[in-house]
Amino acid sequence: MLFKEDSTRPVSGNDKPSGPYIRQTNRPKKAMVVVRPIESTDSVEESTTPIVFDKLSISFDLSSQVPKLIIQMDEYAVSLHVHNFVLANADLTDQTADDCIFKHLYFGANNPANWSIAGIQSEFADVLDTPGLTFDQAVELYKFGRGVLNEKADDNVNEKARAGFFALNFTIKGRISPPRLRDDCVPNNDSEVRALEFQRILKKGNFVFTLVRKFGNFRDELDAYWKHRVAVCSQQGLWPIFNGHVTETLGRRFKDWYTNPTKFLPHEPWMAEAPAERSENGIQRYVTHNARNNFGSMTEWEIVFSAAVIHDVAASIKLNEQYYNWDRTYEAIVRYAKNDYVQLEFDIPSLEELSFPPINGGTQFLVRYGRCITAEDSNAELENYKDKIEDDETSKVADDEASSGTTDIANSQEIIETNVADKKKGEQVICGSSEGKVAAQDVVIDGNNSIEWTAQVLVAEKNKQFVISFIMPHGKKRKFHVGSKVDVQLKVLNNHLAITRQLKAIGMIAENKAKEDTYGRILQRFILGEGMADVKDDIEDHLLSLKEIAYTKLPLLSQKIYDQWLESCNLNPMQREAYDAVIEDALPATIIQGQSGTGKSLTSAVTCVGIAQLGYKVLYATPTIAAAETALSSIFSATQKLFEAVDNATIGVNPAPELLAEIKESKKNFCIIHFPANASTENDFMKRDDEKNDSEEDNPLDTYRISNHVIKSFQRKANNPELSNTIRTKAHNWLATLQRVREGKPVAAERFVKEGTDEIEEVVRNTHTKIIISTCNNSAALRDMGFKPQVVLLDDASAPREPDCIIPLTLEQAHVVLYGGAEKKAVWPGVKSWGSNEFAAQLSRSLFERLVGLGNMGVVQLEHIDSADPVIDLDKQ
Repeated sequence: MLFKEDSTRPVSGNDKPSGPYIRQTNRPKKAMVVVRPIESTDSVEESTTPIVFDKLSISFDLSSQVPKLIIQMDEYAVSLHVHNFVLANADLTDQTADDCIFKHLYFGANNPANWSIAGIQSEFADVLDTPGLTFDQAVELYKFGRGVLNEKADDNVNEKARAGFFALNFTIKGRISPPRLRDDCVPNNDSEVRALEFQRILKKGNFVFTLVRKFGNFRDELDAYWKHRVAVCSQQGLWPIFNGHVTETLGRRFKDWYTNPTKFLPHEPWMAEAPAERSENGIQRYVTHNARNNFGSMTEWEIVFSAAVIHDVAASIKLNEQYYNWDRTYEAIVRYAKNDYVQLEFDIPSLEELSFPPINGGTQFLVRYGRCITAEDSNAELENYKDKIEDDETSKVADDEASSGTTDIANSQEIIETNVADKKKGEQVICGSSEGKVAAQDVVIDGNNSIEWTAQVLVAEKNKQFVISFIMPHGKKRKFHVGSKVDVQLKVLNNHLAITRQLKAIGMIAENKAKEDTYGRILQRFILGEGMADVKDDIEDHLLSLKEIAYTKLPLLSQKIYDQWLESCNLNPMQREAYDAVIEDALPATIIQGQSGTGKSLTSAVTCVGIAQLGYKVLYATPTIAAAETALSSIFSATQKLFEAVDNATIGVNPAPELLAEIKESKKNFCIIHFPANASTENDFMKRDDEKNDSEEDNPLDTYRISNHVIKSFQRKANNPELSNTIRTKAHNWLATLQRVREGKPVAAERFVKEGTDEIEEVVRNTHTKIIISTCNNSAALRDMGFKPQVVLLDDASAPREPDCIIPLTLEQAHVVLYGGAEKKAVWPGVKSWGSNEFAAQLSRSLFERLVGLGNMGVVQLEHIDSADPVIDLDKQ
């Protein structure tokens, strides 16, 4: 889309295209390209010889404020981005900004003097800085411009109407992105080879680049606007509208938003819809830029996704304020009330012009008490519902952690603020509650008699139907009767931890320090959408596969265990191909795609355990809590097969006793940690021992939760006579304090939380920790704790938003594996700002979808295989 009110547009009578008009006139047109190397890594002779490419099509990409030139070669396309254009040192008092980059020259038509073979050679040398054009090359250009060679003299022509061509000349530099498969095209090997050759020539150095087009194949106004956008971005930076609001440091441009994600960031006024099309709710509507599959630089990528997230937060807050403010009163039903603990159920009526804001388990509200509609003391306490809440059965709670307002037990300050119900002078205390572990927060109220409480959502069946609970502190108590109706007002207490993590991750990946790290550079190129096609040409040749690095270093008995275990997993041929692509390929990024039922869960679980068995630490990241629990089940099954292989390891082998003992010990030390959502970890710590034992009997996977690892670590220290008295006493005291917290007794909070947090970090960093399973967003806490996996596996990578998906990629890993579905997502992943965010379309496209859509990276496909022997599919279990 073009921008009618873009203040940086040149003033011209012909410069008046917009939206649909541009999409029609900006279709690919036939063209030729002439390049002359200026600087080359090859011979001097080659560096002075022009090269001509024919049978091309070109189009100007103006789908966003950062333009690019797309050169199409049959099924593939190569893009030139803003950073590829050289800005000449020129005095702008004599030249326009465009003239500092571009030269233009007509051949034929209004300039018949140069419309000859010799004229083409001469003008290319004198005006377009491309000497050395051969006779055959000039003839090729002449014919392209509809020139007809005279049979008597090769340098004479029979003029035809509109014979000639237009040359647009500029200098290009820097890295040229590898070709990508065009939309809706089928891969063609010959076409791909030709496109790769074109790209690899251009990346050898700086080139004088001349784009040759026929008359009638381009429009002056489109050329003018595209050149103008290139010049503006080259001189003023990408998206100059943000200049003065963000810093100029790559990776730190949006650092001010890390601590305040709600800070103002301007919108692009030219993207605003007409005033008549504004919603009556006062929220300004904005058209979204087209989503891109690849980016020209980390600068562009950082700006696009940071701005997308920030605008999404602003839209979410506005949407919350439309529904939940002190001017709106909602009717609630008292579902449970005992002592100071209350549960209220809501069914929020819709505002027709607005969608519902997302409400999840853990979302926090400020609740203002209105009046009690019925005062009868009903005995119908809805026992079944009460039992469900008291037993903490929250299966219906929405599990998308990225948008929930949960508390992070790894953050001591948050724990203190969330759990402290009362603070006495000189002492911080944690007060538990047998009725529920909901924070109570004093709110100062000026000038009115309203009572306010802090509440947390327990159950959210839909965004409009949810249950909140709260504890009434001393002095702010009111009488509630089960079954009665009350009028209350609500305000959402925004928790921006998830957003802060996304913004920090974007900055960390974009930072320049990646230039000093081989895998960091590969990761940047991977995320930009450059694929892996020519990585081996540009990076050190010492890259080895995971198996090459580790397998031969294993003892022979361990090698046998590995081989027997892998065989016992019964992967079908396609699943085994996907496994080998991760384990045996030297390229450090792998994409695996498959429909539901093809065994992605089985394949990813076996791959995860196989990598860990080779001695690597693995982070297994999922988009949601439910997906993490499913992954844990699959990994547990694969691990049981591994333990069976260890038990059978001595068959046919006579190992030394020491080695056998070491192998057996490895079974006990193969540590898997489930690092759940933050609020879940806190709740796990609060469970009594009898509750935990019952839970583990019902679900043995609960033993893998981080809370259990921490408690067992303290118990081992407390009972280990080889440790010092100081360490043992400290462990005893922490366990005793935990028991007091569970009983609701006051304790010294700060020390308890700090020691617990320190122990979590110690467990996470322990050498025996092989696999950690976490949601994408919560993996930021693992990074802060110092967990450094060598491999990150992203399961269901087609589901989360890209800013959430990249968080696990900031843990300094060397290898990345993305698993995703083949089905087109019917629901956009977590975008709240459609219609009020210029980057909403980009935010709705997952990293997996974006990279697969490029077609420039091998994707391992999992497909259904017809077989008489059914294959156990963990996707359906």
